[in-house]
Amino acid sequence: MSARKDGHGDMNFGSSASTVSKHFVTGIMISAVLSATACTPAPPVKGFSNITLEGVVAAISVNPQAFGQGIENVKEGYVALIKENGSYTVIKTSGMASQELLWTKKGLYFSDRDSDYFIGKKSDGGWMSKRKTDGKVPYQNFLVEDREGGAVAAFDLGFTDKVSNQLKIIPMFSSQKPYTIASRILSAAAFCGPKLVGITAEENNSDKAHPDIEARDYVTLKDLSKDSGNVSVYDSGVRSFNVISYGNAVCRTSQLFSILSERVSETTEKLFLLKWNIISDEKQLIPIMYKDGRQLNLSNAGIFQDRYSLVDNDTFVFSARQTGSLFSIDVNTGVVKKRFSPENLPLTRETTDEGNIAYSLRITKKYFYILFVGFGERNGRAHITVINKKSWKIERTITFDQTLSDLLRGGNRKMSYADGYAVDPEL
Repeated sequence: MSARKDGHGDMNFGSSASTVSKHFVTGIMISAVLSATACTPAPPVKGFSNITLEGVVAAISVNPQAFGQGIENVKEGYVALIKENGSYTVIKTSGMASQELLWTKKGLYFSDRDSDYFIGKKSDGGWMSKRKTDGKVPYQNFLVEDREGGAVAAFDLGFTDKVSNQLKIIPMFSSQKPYTIASRILSAAAFCGPKLVGITAEENNSDKAHPDIEARDYVTLKDLSKDSGNVSVYDSGVRSFNVISYGNAVCRTSQLFSILSERVSETTEKLFLLKWNIISDEKQLIPIMYKDGRQLNLSNAGIFQDRYSLVDNDTFVFSARQTGSLFSIDVNTGVVKKRFSPENLPLTRETTDEGNIAYSLRITKKYFYILFVGFGERNGRAHITVINKKSWKIERTITFDQTLSDLLRGGNRKMSYADGYAVDPEL
């Protein structure tokens, strides 16, 4: 897929296939809704200096997106802080496409085009730090938790005719200095063992160190701690795999976990669990299947995994982005242990058009928090379904008012929800 010009000289943004595919479906849904949606009332905006996390359980971002939204010309976005009863406060930002939100034991982290933000759990206000000019970019790649409960962000700097694609790595609110590496956009990233690493699937191999797999689909693992060029390749041969996960990769000690898929049809993917030891470079690709031997096939709209998806030593949990189905699998065999039936979710929608809906998963100490956003006018109010991790039963539903629901689905604005979602991990 060719890169597009964005008005920044000969710099190209959004060029990497992973970012393109990650938000392609959402972009289509939103662009179809915007022209037909009535005017959305302005949300209740609060100044950032007066913000606290008191009573807040979740945060959701609303931003201009990469497809059909004129992102380079939109200078605003929102972060909504949601309380248990569905009430909320909205923070206005300068906007950030593919904006990530990260909630650690310390508090909530996020960035816009100009600044980095932190809201402490016990603070009477937040911290905001202006970035240098070279940090002003409209696209975020990832936001991961470091070993101390802080955050490290990555932004896409794009590429030129002479310079390979670059990522700017920024340790947020840290004495560590930002640095830039040569890398494609990563599909998932995590601190694993002694390193910050990322993975992505690539359509063609341009890595001169591995000419034997030229023009074959492959998955790469890259050391992001420094621009070392330390890349390991998983050769998928003639098979075509993709990293379809929304959310960060999962790590236990030095073992990286993520969901991969292989296309079955134009609309369906069969799923695999990738286990990658970043020290020994041992790789395992385990088919995910039911107990009767049937392979798990899902829509190619992707799945949602969380940095807490490894809920115990042998169980990995993820959800289907387009249906809300929740799965737990055995990490050693790939066998599905539990499945949450999507018909149990209070969808409140009047249509069965799954292309106009999105589910997002976050995992806390006691619960699974599944966010539902319907992008069509007939899809009802957005809400969060809270599911007990032990019983896998719904405990409560947090329903948003019409103003916030309309804001998330696009309204008549050039922005919408696109998977920026965080929940207090201590809940």
